[in-house]
Amino acid sequence: MQRQDVIDQFLSYAYAERESIIKTINAMSEMTEEEKKKAVKNFYTSQNGARFSSLLGIWPVTESGVGSYLSFNNAKLTPKQALERADKNFFAPMIGGRPMTEREANDYRRTVLEMVL
Repeated sequence: MQRQDVIDQFLSYAYAERESIIKTINAMSEMTEEEKKKAVKNFYTSQNGARFSSLLGIWPVTESGVGSYLSFNNAKLTPKQALERADKNFFAPMIGGRPMTEREANDYRRTVLEMVL
């Protein structure tokens, strides 16, 4: 398997995981406390299903170089805060105070992943 194929596959995992996290957060918010007790253990009840497991964080590339590590699976963050951090820094990054174009964002995501492979 070529390096670009690995990056493509990892991007696919990251987007699928993001969608799963959104669904889990939404499902949890609509459950009563009694329903949460009956929900699948360690998925809804401990919020493991609402956290990243493959995309744990990144070293963002900034205008001045590589930034400090940003965790998307930090226990101090709520699942919603972790998702917002991932969106802002990976899925919908900004540059110079403006959202990146889709091409810029795609190049950025690939560069970030390339650094960890």
